[in-house]
Amino acid sequence: MKIENKSVIISGASSGIGRAVALQLSKFSNRLWLVGRNQEALEEVAALVRKNGSVCEWSVTDVQDPVAVEESFQLFKEKFHSCDMLFLSAGFAELTNVEKLNFQFARAMMETNYFGCLHWILAALPEMQKRNQGIIAAVSALASYRGLPQGAFYGASKAALSNCLESLRIDLQRQGVQVSTILPAFVDTPMARKFDYAMPNVWSAEKAAKYIVKQIEKGKGEIAFPWSLLFLMKCVRALPEFIFDPLFTKISAEAHKKGNSLTR
Repeated sequence: MKIENKSVIISGASSGIGRAVALQLSKFSNRLWLVGRNQEALEEVAALVRKNGSVCEWSVTDVQDPVAVEESFQLFKEKFHSCDMLFLSAGFAELTNVEKLNFQFARAMMETNYFGCLHWILAALPEMQKRNQGIIAAVSALASYRGLPQGAFYGASKAALSNCLESLRIDLQRQGVQVSTILPAFVDTPMARKFDYAMPNVWSAEKAAKYIVKQIEKGKGEIAFPWSLLFLMKCVRALPEFIFDPLFTKISAEAHKKGNSLTR
């Protein structure tokens, strides 16, 4: 199904994948509701969207706040009436320093990466169910496949999201609602650039957006890329504990030796 002349909500639209998807969808006469916390950046993206010929409004919204999300959704409905597609990309990543474990940091990661998506799903889904149509697509990560070095908090938040989406995908198929889990490896975004570790087979945000939109239009339930790292992570997920633990303990030690940053 071509995503054209549709009403679409995009969280995390001010930068990264969300911004790139907004610009990609703006080429096809869609009505876009851009959500983020940076008003200046949202206004900039909105101007580009309108220049491409699509209708666009924006809303400064903290996805951690369910009341703010519901208010934003009601404003969206006043403008565009019904939601054809929900694209959720708001999130953040930090590596976990096991010497400085912090509950508040872990909670913030979960509140944004998991509950931040769930708040939007809970707001938009009832209407989709009534209409027996709609698309929910959310950005998780290949890092959700298994617990990786320095990923205790980030990986857990994305694993929760992936598991939730997979379950919803099965339950909602009979109601005509498509659920797509997006699982990128490395994408060149402002969030990714703050880390100093190597990022093999990194994609630009624009390349990722084009691929994501194309796969959503094909009705794909799991959209993972690139294929080389997807294959690698599927192999890693299949490793038994007696191989996985010593192998990744060594990888973790090498990363520390090279001076890769834990947090910034």
